Amino acid sequence: METERCRGWEWVEWPDVEETAREEIAEFDVLGGKQRLFSPLVNLVKQRWPFDPQTAWDNSRDLQE
Repeated sequence: METERCRGWEWVEWPDVEETAREEIAEFDVLGGKQRLFSPLVNLVKQRWPFDPQTAWDNSRDLQE
């Protein structure tokens, strides 16, 4: 694994992920291209905002019934 690329993992609530992604999107040029979040998470916020994983899960469950 590339331990120098990741300071660690932790569980966070979705609103915290979304807030960090929005900050990262706004500061991308300032950070010189350094990312704190996994790129697909940042792209999810960019491309699918507003996105709520709980609502998406509930909707998918409704389709299965």
